[in-house]
Parts: sequence; C-alpha cells; structure tokens
Amino acid sequence: YLVGTFIFIAVTSLIITLLASGFRLGSDGTISQTGIISINSAPEGALVYINDVPQDATNTNITQLKPGTYSVRLEKEGFVPWKQDVDVVSQTVTRVDSLLVPLYPSFNPLTYTGVANPSIAPDGQRIVYKSTNPETAGIWLLELEDRPFNLSTKPRQLLADTENRPYSTGSVDWSPSSNEIKITMLIPSTKLSELDNSTTIIEYFSIQSNELLTSSIQEIDDEWKILASTEREALLNNLSDTHVAEILALNIHSWSPDNSQILHTIEKDDQIEYHVYNVPDSNTNNEPTPTPQSHKTIHNPILTLPRDYVVRWFPDSSHLLITHQTDETNGAIEIVEIMGTNRVQVYSGSLSQSIAYPNPNGSRIIILARFNQESDAYNLYGINLR
Repeated sequence: YLVGTFIFIAVTSLIITLLASGFRLGSDGTISQTGIISINSAPEGALVYINDVPQDATNTNITQLKPGTYSVRLEKEGFVPWKQDVDVVSQTVTRVDSLLVPLYPSFNPLTYTGVANPSIAPDGQRIVYKSTNPETAGIWLLELEDRPFNLSTKPRQLLADTENRPYSTGSVDWSPSSNEIKITMLIPSTKLSELDNSTTIIEYFSIQSNELLTSSIQEIDDEWKILASTEREALLNNLSDTHVAEILALNIHSWSPDNSQILHTIEKDDQIEYHVYNVPDSNTNNEPTPTPQSHKTIHNPILTLPRDYVVRWFPDSSHLLITHQTDETNGAIEIVEIMGTNRVQVYSGSLSQSIAYPNPNGSRIIILARFNQESDAYNLYGINLR
C-alpha cells in the first residue's frame, strides 16, 4: 500500500513538473515541449486573438503553445488594433508589451497666455518656455508629473522680464541634471554712439532652490561638463572594451530612457536611417538563452525618414515618437515600436516647430499648437492617450 502511494505521488509530481516546464501530452500519446506568450497592453482589457482565434483579455498568459510563429492581434473598442508575429520557444515565456493608441484622443490646454520656444528637460520631467505676453513676459516652468483625472500642474514663472533683463528674448539651455537652466541674453547698447553694439549676458537659475545662481559662469559651465562626462562614463564603465568601441563608433542620436538601447543614425542623401543598438547587460552570464524577437539586435534600419522629421524616445523605451510639419502651422505625430512595427498616427492638425513631448509615464503627449484662429498665440496642449 505504501509503495503504491509513493509511486502515485511520484508520478503526479512528475506530471505537474512537466506541465509547469511547458510539456504537453498530445492526443496521440506523445509528449511535446511548449512555450508561453505573456501579453500585456496599455490600457488593459484588450481581446487577444492568436492566429485569428479569440482568447482571453489582457493582461494574460497564453499557454501550451507549440514552438513556432504565431499571429497575435489585440482589439479594444476605441483604440487602433495592434498586431505582431511572435516567435514561441519551448520552455520559454515570451513577453509581449503593446501600446494601444486611441482612435479619438481627447485634448486639454496646459497653458493660456502664449508659449514660445518650449524645451523639455533631459529627464523628461518638466518643460521650460518663454512668454512674450506683456503681462506675463519671462521664463516659465511646467511640471509634467501625472495627476488623477488628467489634471495638470499649473505653470509657474521662474523669471519675469525687467528693463535690464529681458529674459523672454534670450535662449534657454538645460543642465545635464535637469535641475538648472542657462539663460543667454543679447542686450542692445543704450548709448547713441554704440547702437550697433550689444552685450551678451548669461545667467543661471536653479529650479530646486528657485533662485539665480551666484557662482561664476566658468564654475557652472565646468560643473555641467563634468556632470555630463560622468554620466556618459557611468553608462560605459561596466561594458567590455569591444562593446565600448562599438558604441563610440556609432553616430548616436540618443539613449533610451532606461539606457538599455541606443538610437543611432546613418545619413543617406536627403534621408536618415534610424537603427537601434541594444546595449549589452553586464550583469548577465555568457550562457545563450532564447531571445524574443523584440529584444534581438536590429541590424536593418527600423525607419528611413526625411531629414526634417523629428524622432524622440517614448518613456517606455519600447516606442519612438515621430513628428513632422506638413506646413508652417500644421503637422503630424506618429508612434512606432522600436522594431519599426505598429506605426500609428496619433495626431494631425495644428502644430508648431514639431514640438511633441511625451510626459514621464507616456499617458500624454504635449504639443505646441493654436486652436483659436482669432489669436496669434500658440499654447501647450495635452493629447491624452489614456
């Protein structure tokens, strides 16, 4: 009796282990290995189709799949359908993350008094812009942190124009830390004998302490250069000499927000090819493991675009934002996966300077636009993706 019980427990445990490891018993009595597709979407609740057969709603795991290539399609009312071919490997969970784009996104104004030359911080957390409205002229800041019900933080003025300091006429640059800005102003001479001469004035402002910095220009410039150099070195320190040499040979456009990938370019006549380089993970071992298609090194260009197109990373490091002007006052915005797949137009209409910035969690795209034709002023608006 004890022997029979022991055998039953052992066989049951073996079956459970095999099933958990991806083995499946076929109708003909044969045992085969299977894989899993773990499907996630933003937003959730999209119906999953595997080879056109409806399954569960996201987020979900599709199990017991024989190795091979499967057509995965996601559909959710009010959103653009998403589809991709996914390779399934035995005893492996292949993760699929999809971004669903609304068919008719809503808008909401973020500023009201006019915006000129907005610039997003390197960390993507805030935008600084100039206002030339006589009542609000100066430098302003808009925090991009997300709040409930798509509410936005109100802009705050950092520096107001004065007779001697016309901040709104200057150029603004961000520090590598995103905590300071540099304002460069050209002040015309007030002397009749020197009307053709002007003076360049440079000031630095701390976002955190909300005050002008008193250190010398040279000291602050040196500090910024050291910080930028330190950040670059930190990204390369743990890589092999071979990988560092590969990266340094690239014409780097930008690093992804999570620093796992590099968008680099190759110029071809009047167009630019965009490629993605996957930065090796120094913490992984050298044993080969099955790699989902979306994580393989991409050798062919994912995009070939005209030179006047603007490409930026999306916060999830899995998508790119493409912006271009169709004329001086209108433009279009698209989102595309880093494999070049599922390229979707998000917006077409009023747009200035190809300004389109995603907020930190990717729930909104901030644009510079004008919807009131009776006014010449452009303002910042949010295109809500969720």
